Amino acid sequence: MNIQQQFKRNAGIGTYGVCAALSLVTSVLVGAPAIAGDAFELVPHNSYVSGVEYIETGNYTRAVKKLESSLRGSTQNNPTRAPILIDLCVGYTMLRDFSKASEYCEASVESGWSRGIAFNNRGVMKAARGDYEGAQRDFQAAVDGRGADNIARRNLELTQTRLIATRSKDSTPGDFDGEQVASSQTVSQQ
Repeated sequence: MNIQQQFKRNAGIGTYGVCAALSLVTSVLVGAPAIAGDAFELVPHNSYVSGVEYIETGNYTRAVKKLESSLRGSTQNNPTRAPILIDLCVGYTMLRDFSKASEYCEASVESGWSRGIAFNNRGVMKAARGDYEGAQRDFQAAVDGRGADNIARRNLELTQTRLIATRSKDSTPGDFDGEQVASSQTVSQQ
């Protein structure tokens, strides 16, 4: 199944494998009509934890149930705890349950484990809620934190494009701020 078929199947939200069976990227279309390259990308953790197989197949409701069960059975020092938090952030973001997504995205960032992935996913959740400035900060932290560098860079560029579009839509003809646009474009070139 190609990406476009996945998007149609999941009503604008698609899941597809990248390298290995459990190394996948999940795309979330936010706000605007879908066009190629116009989706924010979430990154589930590549460690096997029970429930991630459901993220891979697009069954996010089942994934979060299984992952929450696994989380309840883990201790603070369990090495699978951080991957579970990362995957719960992905699952709830895909379900657009932003209250739960925020809880797990914050916990995955606070865990300090796989920081690039954790910041990237929290950025996607923020972008999905329309908080492009917060998303931009998280995507930059993801690039700096490593682990999701290329994906975070694409998400950062998409966020900057959305910020420019939002600012130009919110301003009236007399309110044009060329300095804001120039500084946004400079950031995306770095």
